[in-house]
Amino acid sequence: MLESTEETKSSIANNEATGYAAHSPDGWRLLVESEVDTIVRELRKNALWTEAADREGLGALWVGGSCWPGTVSTGTGTDASSIRREFASRRTLGRAGESIGMASFSDKGDEALDDDYAMGRLIMLESFLALREAINGVSDVRELSINAVLEPYLLVIRDAETTGPITRSALVSIQRFVENGIVDLSRPEAVPALLDVTRAVTHCRFEATDAASDEAVLMQILNVLGALVLGRGGERLNDVTICEIMETVLSMSCQMRLSEMLRKSAEATLFSLVTFVFGKLKDISDSQEEEEEEEEEDDSEASMAMPSPSNMLVNTARGAKGAGDTVGFGIAAIRELYRVLVALTDPRDLQYTDSMRLLALNTLHAALQRAGSAMDAIGALREMTLGNLSRNLLLVLQRDHVPLISAAQRVLFLIFASHKRDTKGQLELYLCQTLGRLMVAPVIERQGSRAAIGPRAGSNAGSGPPTPVTGAGENAFGDGALDVAAIERPLTHSEEVSLYHAASLRRGVRGRPALLEVRRQLLEGLHHLLTGDESLLTDLWVNFDCDMQRGNMFDFLMTFMAQRAIPWRESFGEDEAFMDILIFHLVRVASRAGVEAPSGRWAELLGIRSSSKKAKMAIRADMSQTSPCGPLHLPVLLDRKSHKDAMMQAAKLFNEKPKDGVAFLQRTGALGQAVGEATQNLSQFLRETPILNKRLVGEFLAKPSNLEVLQAYVSQFDYSGKRLDEALRALLGTFRLPGESQQIECIMEAFATAYAASGHPDIATKDAAFILSYAVIMLNTDQHSRQVRNRMQLSDFARNLKGVNDGVDFREGFLADIFIAIRDAEIVFPEEHEGAAGFEYAWRGVATAGPWATTRLRTGAYDRELLETTWPRLLRTMERALAQAPTDRTLRRALTGMHALTGAAAVHGINSCVDATLHALAGLTGLGSLNLQTLPQQVYVRRRGRYMILGADDAAASVAQAGAQTLEDASVLVSQPALDFGSDYRAQVAFVALSELVARFCFALGTSGWEDVFCIVGDAVDMDILPIRTILAGTWVPRAATLRAMVAASKQSPATQKPEAGGLLSAFSSLWGSGGSGADSPRGPRPETPLWRAAPDLLAATVARGHQAVSVSAIVELADLPRRIQDDTALAGFIAAIAHRLPQSSQSEKSQKSASDKYLPAPVFFLELVFALFVNYPLRAPSLWTILEQPVQRMFECAEELNPYVLERAVHALLAAIAAVLKAASGQQDALITETLDRMVRCLGLLRDVSDATSDSIAVALAAGIRHLVSADVRVLVSTLASWDVLRQLLMRLAHAQSSEACDEAMAVLPAIVELIRSGSIDRAVYFLNTLDILASFMPGDRALNADANDSRARARSLISMLADMQAAAKAEAAISPAGSSAVGSPNIGASSTGTRHHGHQHTLTEPSVASALSKMSITLRSSPVSMWAAAMNSLAVYACSANRETRQLACAHVQRAITVDLGSVCWVTAAFHRVVFPLMDTLLRADMLADSSMEDTHARCISMLTSFFLHNAASLQSSEPAAAEDGPRDQAPPLDQIWLRLIGVLSSYIYTSNLAREKRSEPSSPLSVPAEQKDEKSQGHLGVLGEMAEESAKNCILVLDTMGIFGDADHDKETNALWRKTWELLDKASPLMRLRILPAPINASTAEEKVDQSAENEADASAISPDATANASLDASAIAAVSESAVPSEPHVSRSEIPTVSIVAEGEEADAGNANSASEKQPEPSASDVVQQNNATGGLTSPAEVDLSNKDHNADQHNIDAKKKRKSRINIITVS
Repeated sequence: MLESTEETKSSIANNEATGYAAHSPDGWRLLVESEVDTIVRELRKNALWTEAADREGLGALWVGGSCWPGTVSTGTGTDASSIRREFASRRTLGRAGESIGMASFSDKGDEALDDDYAMGRLIMLESFLALREAINGVSDVRELSINAVLEPYLLVIRDAETTGPITRSALVSIQRFVENGIVDLSRPEAVPALLDVTRAVTHCRFEATDAASDEAVLMQILNVLGALVLGRGGERLNDVTICEIMETVLSMSCQMRLSEMLRKSAEATLFSLVTFVFGKLKDISDSQEEEEEEEEEDDSEASMAMPSPSNMLVNTARGAKGAGDTVGFGIAAIRELYRVLVALTDPRDLQYTDSMRLLALNTLHAALQRAGSAMDAIGALREMTLGNLSRNLLLVLQRDHVPLISAAQRVLFLIFASHKRDTKGQLELYLCQTLGRLMVAPVIERQGSRAAIGPRAGSNAGSGPPTPVTGAGENAFGDGALDVAAIERPLTHSEEVSLYHAASLRRGVRGRPALLEVRRQLLEGLHHLLTGDESLLTDLWVNFDCDMQRGNMFDFLMTFMAQRAIPWRESFGEDEAFMDILIFHLVRVASRAGVEAPSGRWAELLGIRSSSKKAKMAIRADMSQTSPCGPLHLPVLLDRKSHKDAMMQAAKLFNEKPKDGVAFLQRTGALGQAVGEATQNLSQFLRETPILNKRLVGEFLAKPSNLEVLQAYVSQFDYSGKRLDEALRALLGTFRLPGESQQIECIMEAFATAYAASGHPDIATKDAAFILSYAVIMLNTDQHSRQVRNRMQLSDFARNLKGVNDGVDFREGFLADIFIAIRDAEIVFPEEHEGAAGFEYAWRGVATAGPWATTRLRTGAYDRELLETTWPRLLRTMERALAQAPTDRTLRRALTGMHALTGAAAVHGINSCVDATLHALAGLTGLGSLNLQTLPQQVYVRRRGRYMILGADDAAASVAQAGAQTLEDASVLVSQPALDFGSDYRAQVAFVALSELVARFCFALGTSGWEDVFCIVGDAVDMDILPIRTILAGTWVPRAATLRAMVAASKQSPATQKPEAGGLLSAFSSLWGSGGSGADSPRGPRPETPLWRAAPDLLAATVARGHQAVSVSAIVELADLPRRIQDDTALAGFIAAIAHRLPQSSQSEKSQKSASDKYLPAPVFFLELVFALFVNYPLRAPSLWTILEQPVQRMFECAEELNPYVLERAVHALLAAIAAVLKAASGQQDALITETLDRMVRCLGLLRDVSDATSDSIAVALAAGIRHLVSADVRVLVSTLASWDVLRQLLMRLAHAQSSEACDEAMAVLPAIVELIRSGSIDRAVYFLNTLDILASFMPGDRALNADANDSRARARSLISMLADMQAAAKAEAAISPAGSSAVGSPNIGASSTGTRHHGHQHTLTEPSVASALSKMSITLRSSPVSMWAAAMNSLAVYACSANRETRQLACAHVQRAITVDLGSVCWVTAAFHRVVFPLMDTLLRADMLADSSMEDTHARCISMLTSFFLHNAASLQSSEPAAAEDGPRDQAPPLDQIWLRLIGVLSSYIYTSNLAREKRSEPSSPLSVPAEQKDEKSQGHLGVLGEMAEESAKNCILVLDTMGIFGDADHDKETNALWRKTWELLDKASPLMRLRILPAPINASTAEEKVDQSAENEADASAISPDATANASLDASAIAAVSESAVPSEPHVSRSEIPTVSIVAEGEEADAGNANSASEKQPEPSASDVVQQNNATGGLTSPAEVDLSNKDHNADQHNIDAKKKRKSRINIITVS
């Protein structure tokens, strides 16, 4: 079963190859018999054979039965002799024996045998019978010869008298024999039979009957020829046979009298045969071509006659002649067939019809498709292709025959593809004439305004600007400018022609503009050519724009297409074709650059569907494939282009004035240095520069001064082998001959000299050449001038030239040839090269075009250069197309082009293109230039399912009352720009496109590009259509807060006030259009439609459309873009653009006044956006802050003018950024990041200078941010002096904020700072004193402490505890640095008083404080441990004077605890006395303190502490040496003496005050007086108690010191002791009788009275007598009484600098105050240096700056002045003595 299956398959395969009948045992016989029977029956139907059949019995089909198998009848044969014998046997008897040698029995002759015509008919019939008999005698068809089978049929075909049906039957039989293998033409012996059959069929003749039958025969001829050529033996046909076959088929195809069906069949056969014939070219090599051409030079048979449209060609002359023994055809037949086809395409040959040309073009298309590349390798075919065929095709394209144009373009494109290397000139001519024909027809301009044509379908999707009207003579580009960036309308025909000429393109081939379908065909062809090869446009630039001899084809083509691709209203669909070409080019450029195709929603918008197979990307790294020394190397091309541009500039100057052009060439060095070289180069310039004015060239050459240039010019031509008229025609084709005879004579002399030197045999001398040349010029004028009637004849021409050729006549044939040439073809000058003459002139330049240089596989190497020169035109086209897109198709194409253009520019680094693209899209959105502060905005809130309008008056209230969720979800902010944007589809698409391009190519944007992006983003934010919560997730404040801030600000704005008349809606309607696009926008002004009068729901829906478009765009990825920008330089543009959008103050004074009332959310959005970068990318902070620093500084400098909400968000954002950078600085330990952190903090320090109101508005945000910073890493934060100074002053400012929340937040920062001091993590000597300033600023006032406020008391307790830690830290510092513990003090950071809050200082960013300024000078301000400890103790001592009992007790306890411990050295003890204890006692001695009876325990505790501390350290003070002055000799007074006298002064003050109060109480008129019965010891009051305590303490101290021998050893020594005398001088003034009570020794009463009187006299000088000039206050009884009665508490916050130098003046009696002031005026005002010296000597904390600020009120700012005014109402006036 398997074997049978295989046999079946083998049998089927064989049958498919040779036919079933040839291999079947009986099939072949049945087939042959069937065909014989068919044709015999057809013959018998004809009258020529009917009589013979009836009379002679011929034609009967019962033959062959008498033959034995394997034998045939002796009469069987196909030759004429055998048939004659057989016919004779049928008519006679007695001749059969002759075949074996018998005698003949019949002498009778047959007259029928002598009739050749009749015998011919009979032989034709009998030949088929003989064939039928022959097949019965053989068992296999191969036993029969091919001639035996075919000869009967060939007799029928060759016979011209046979009818059509008979001939057709014969042809059908031959076709079946061939197709079924009965006749195997592949056998070697079949060649003669094949040739016979082919020849018979091609020369077939038959008797015509009717048209149908005749066409059936012709149809069968085609079938047979096709079977013969396309069959197995077709390759064995020789050249002659092929030519005959092709001639027959071609002739039949051209017969117009034949039916359409037959001609189409003939065409189909022709195409098949041509494909087969030209397919053999691949087997023909160049060597074979040469051999065949040599063998066939004398062979005239391989030729074809040209077909005729009216007569059928029948070549009878070649019918009897064989083709020889040649087997197979070659180049001869192909060349001849090609020649005929090319000749048929000539449109100038009028004997051929357009149908024949179309047939030839279609046939050539089939041939070139089959073997185009092989034809390029054959010299003869290549010459015809590039010569006559290309010329004919270009001529066809100048006609208006649509089918011919289509076919000619197809053939021409195949030639360009297969012969590209040699088609540079042909391609140039094609492009020139095609572009010329595609120009705007002048007739369109005359029909009226082109702008008046109505818009196309779909134009109602948006509004566009009207097309401006331009006259036909206007030129938008000036003289030769090729810039289309300013195109705002379609170009006119004259403008396009001007562009064409400016590009130096061929003028003679431009042709007339095409119309209708011809125009469409040409445009389709151009589109097919430019999109068929992605490297073609680049090749055009390389081959034409960089070639000095050619025009700027690429430049003009891009300009032309860019202008025509804009969908003008009258473009009639042509814009789509040009746009498609541009997009094809851009997409390929982008693809080669590696730009990814659009994806996601962007791809859906563009209508792009991703393919299942990923497209293979072009290789970008192809720049290395260019040869470094080859002509395609980019630097070489750029040099060529630069040289060409210079020559173009020189040509432009030459056309204006030839002398200027030559001078330009000399300046640029183009002519060279040598004289001969300059002449030669100038002549080359005149000949090779195509845009030169040819008239000026002729005039320039004809000048006598330029004779050398003229001679060099004419010598550039090759005159060898050319007749004189041909040489002269070539010369005069390059410039216009001048009109003056003298100039003509000069040129002809130079030409004659050069031509005579070429050695032409017909020219004897130079003079003969000159005369003949002049005669030719005259002849040309005579023959072609319209003004000449009687034209010159040849005889006249010859007679005029008699004897001028060196005395003899010119040869007659020579002159005849010249005459005929001039008569038939005029010598045309360049400016006359139009029409046919222009084409011929241009065609002559094709041969000199040079080879075509291709950039295939390395096109990407040139993309950047070409894109950089063309992107402005391309971008403008895409912009205009998008603005005027009538349909989505056009819109999508424009967006695709923008994507490809932007992507390619981004990859190639053309950032200006990227920025310009975004600028164009931004303009199309209609956003970016709005001033929403001047436009009305209205909040619509959804209520009960519908939007309700909130009136202008109640808008703020309604928004304020609305819930946050309602404002978030159910409110719409309606404004005119929002309505415009929501109703403009193109604007929304432009917004989406811009966002997509930004998201994809953000790395290539420059500052200007980002500015455009942020302009429209800012407007979108202001219009409330941007989903900010999506962009700034987690950082943006709720929308409700922004709406409330906006409405609150707009309520104060005049723009939103309700008009006096007309209502709110009418006011909105009156402002319609103010926020739309301007007239200069690509889309034109917006239509003025009163949308505000629509229903609120409709308005809300319109705004929602805009919001939806923005939401689906890629703008939501805005905050993520910096992550994609890896280069900090590229990111700088992003930051710089945002910096311009930050809140800024208005420059005008009027605007500044209302600046704080205005609010727009966009600046806040940009604040959050830019500072989010620092939060997300803190390591990039150094580069970012460099750009952002100055804008942020300017913003905070104008903080007073900003909206409070904006300022609050700015502070919040900056603090968040500082916190992120602080964390990065903590982890990285990078000095650059630390420096950036310091600069950011200093910028924040500008908030120190704001007013109190502004400070209170941001206090909460500022305090919370500082707390967050301190909790992050306070050590790094204060690591620089500038940052520390800013932090210190901000905290001190926050200490007095009105918001308790802000104070609490700031207060929470202090423990961390104190912990740094306590732990020693930072340098205590640098930060200690400033920390004390901060702590002091947070101490609550007395009123707050006395009020029922637990918070204030808790704060006070916390501050006192921190001060205790500070003094402990100072002691710890002394233990670490004992060397510095003995130092008196050193300068400290920002040494300022605790009253800094009363003396605000103005700072700038570059000089934020004294400390930071000094830190820049590398000066470290440090304090000694003793100074730090004294300062901390002094702060505690201040709180010991507080009006709050709890605070006083806690502070006193800490002070007492600190000084009761062993201080360790006399220096520390001295400092404790002078800088802690004594200032504390001086403060307690103030009148208000003394008058307050509630402070009695504090006074008593401090007096006890003072005396105890003194007595505890008296011994050590006694043994110490006097202190050394800083700039003077050592003090004479020992420390013990100074401290003792100061102590006695304090105690005497208490005693004196007690005595004074006692006297006042004893007076009857005194308000302090008491009844006599109550005058006991307890009725003395608290002053009395304090006086007694002070007197007892003084007594104890005197006794102790006396015991120690301080006053001397004996009583007489004491009186001479200075310390003793000074002691009692003080005590006696306080209490004259005290000495008697302490020392009960007898004294003289008069002496006591004198002392009392002396004390009364010196009461006014009490303060001057004290040791430190501030010991006691001079008080009289009335003052004490007043103080005691009022007892008004004062603020306890007295600075450390003021405590040691306090003078107390009690108010109440003017005289007493005057006495006190006069007492203080006795001492001169200390200078700054004096104060410093005093501080260094006494350890005081007063700085020169504080003294200066205290004494000079004009240096204080406004809020300092206010503070001073408040202090004037206090009871006590504190001054610095």
